Amino acid sequence: MAALIRKNGILEGQLAASLANKEAAEKSLASAIKSRNEMETKLGEALKEMESLREKLGGLELAQEEANNLSSMELHSTRGVIAGERARAFQLQYEVFHLKQRLQSVENREPTPRKPFDLQ
Repeated sequence: MAALIRKNGILEGQLAASLANKEAAEKSLASAIKSRNEMETKLGEALKEMESLREKLGGLELAQEEANNLSSMELHSTRGVIAGERARAFQLQYEVFHLKQRLQSVENREPTPRKPFDLQ
């Protein structure tokens, strides 16, 4: 009987230790579940933020593309104006060259003989 009482005491001690371990494991599990839920919440917020940033990036890329297109159009237009002005400048140089030639030819001509002026 004494051996059974002693064995019963040992088993009660083991049961108490097992219950304490079970409670500690349940607390640890509850803490892990809470941490997991918090992490899932943070992950969800981070995913929303990423999606928002993707949308903003898409908008910025579109705006940059439109700005580049406008810049290209302006550049093309400016090149056209410059080409026109270059052609005009060339035409003016051509006309100046011919006018100088005509002026030189007029200056190099012999003067027309004139009748002497009679003072008598």
